[in-house]
Amino acid sequence: MNNEENNDGYDFDLEHEAMAGEIVEVSGYEGFWRVDCVNIELSKYATEQFTDIYYDVYNIHTNEYLIAGDEDVTLVADAASADDFVANMAAPERKSIDPGEPKIVPLADLFEQFRKTKEAENMAKENRKLTPREQSAKVAAEKKAARKKKAEMVDRALDGRLALTDAIEVFPEDKAKYERKIAKYDAFLAKVSDGE
Repeated sequence: MNNEENNDGYDFDLEHEAMAGEIVEVSGYEGFWRVDCVNIELSKYATEQFTDIYYDVYNIHTNEYLIAGDEDVTLVADAASADDFVANMAAPERKSIDPGEPKIVPLADLFEQFRKTKEAENMAKENRKLTPREQSAKVAAEKKAARKKKAEMVDRALDGRLALTDAIEVFPEDKAKYERKIAKYDAFLAKVSDGE
């Protein structure tokens, strides 16, 4: 069945500039582009109809990809001669960048520069005024560290006291010496517990 027999009202113009595989120029872009795909979008509304044609193209030298409208492309080489066109086409010359004379910097100078940069960063961090939230977090962290240090000291004192108690059982002749050391541990533990 064709449209004429059914007379369904579709009348689309499907002529377009290029086909897949052909080489085109795209207005607004430099270089030559190969058509990868032709996209045809047919739209029919109650009172009007549209035909939109656009192309997926890529640059033959850079592989840059873009989508171009039918009105933006100009045919340069058809599919049969596209490969010969590309083979005979020289890649565009790129401007070379002259880096100038190489600058040799002693390694010690690089380390010194790095050290100075780190010092400056650290000084900036130290001299910066803390926000109330940062100040609160800092105080909380300091209190937590102090509690942890105190707990470690108490644990070591208790371990030392226990070891001396065990030593008295093993070496009863040195009981007086060990009791003096136990008294020091007890005094330390009493002092620490008063601070809580």
